[in-house]
Order: sequence, then structure tokens, then C-alpha cells
Amino acid sequence: MYLTPKIRFAIKNNSNEQRIDGTSLPTNEWHHITVTMGKENTCLYLDGKLIAKTNSLTINPLNFKPVLNYIGRGQTSVPLFNGLIDDFRMYNYAMDSTEINKVLKDYNTFKDIEDEYRILEIKPIPAKDYLNVNYKNYNDFKMLDILIVNNDGKILIRRKIRNNSNIDISNLVSGVYCLKILTSEGFSLEKKIIVIQNNN
Repeated sequence: MYLTPKIRFAIKNNSNEQRIDGTSLPTNEWHHITVTMGKENTCLYLDGKLIAKTNSLTINPLNFKPVLNYIGRGQTSVPLFNGLIDDFRMYNYAMDSTEINKVLKDYNTFKDIEDEYRILEIKPIPAKDYLNVNYKNYNDFKMLDILIVNNDGKILIRRKIRNNSNIDISNLVSGVYCLKILTSEGFSLEKKIIVIQNNN
């Protein structure tokens, strides 16, 4: 899926690529994007509203069992997504518009997401040798537990740090990880991070 300069979902099997294009993605705002692939149609939704629909996508992911999938980047030398991605979900069936809007309603409001990002700053994304964590709503004299977990749930890095600290991630290979922050009061935050190393 490409999010710039317009919302585009593409699926490719060998040299055959099929696409569905939506509208341009408004910038500097939070949005909810959904792609559904059913037996008859592929649909694109923006903030719960249908913006594109086609029955011309005939490639099924089961046909080629994709293993190289990325969030925020493509498999070729296309620019990285210049923005923030708060959540990513996959379902084993094609939801209808009612179910999509229920997910959107049950999820945090966009204002809650904005407030959360104002409290927690993680940079750079994508990261390479280090990751700077700045939890702005926390006392500098207290310690934070930082965990970096892979997709199998294995803890690869665990550190106790003070607010606004750098974490050495030079031993991590390129990929997507989950960063977990635990405070002494039991509050926790989780964020996806992307690591790109030049040597892998």
C-alpha cells in the first residue's frame, strides 16, 4: 500500500502488478485507512468511507505467499512514508463498512492519538544505530523500563533509563519491532519502530 502522493493498494505476483487508487491523502492530520479483499471486490476506505472499489484485482496473496512485507516503505527504491503510523491490523476476512466503522469507533479518537504522541517522542524513525526516547510527561528522576521485542514476542533489548535517553540498537537487524515503555506506576505504552541497517 502506498500512502503518498495518493492512497494506493498494490499487489504483485512476479511481474504482474494490480492496483486500486483512491484519493490524495490529506497531510498533517490523522486518518484511518482500510483495504478489504473479498471474493468479488477490493475496496479502499478512508475514515470509514468507501473511496474506491474494483473487481479487477484477481491476484490472491495465497497464490505466492508473500514474506517480504513492509510498513512505511516499498520493496524497491521508493521514498519512505513521511509520517506517523499508530496502528496496523490484518484480518482473515473482508470486513463490511459497518464492521470497519465499529473498529474506527472503538479505537482511540484521533485527539487521543495526538495527545499520546505529544507525550512520547521516539526518533529517528527509521532508526539505525541508536534510538532516542523522550517521555515528556515523566519525572526525570524516575526510571523507565524500555523493552524492544521482535515479532515472535522475544525481548531483544531491555534497559532501565531516565527520560530523554539514547538506546543502542546497533545489534538489531533491519526490521519492524515493538518498543514497550513501562513506568514504576504500572503505566505502559507500545510503539512500532522500524530499524534499517546498511549491512543487512
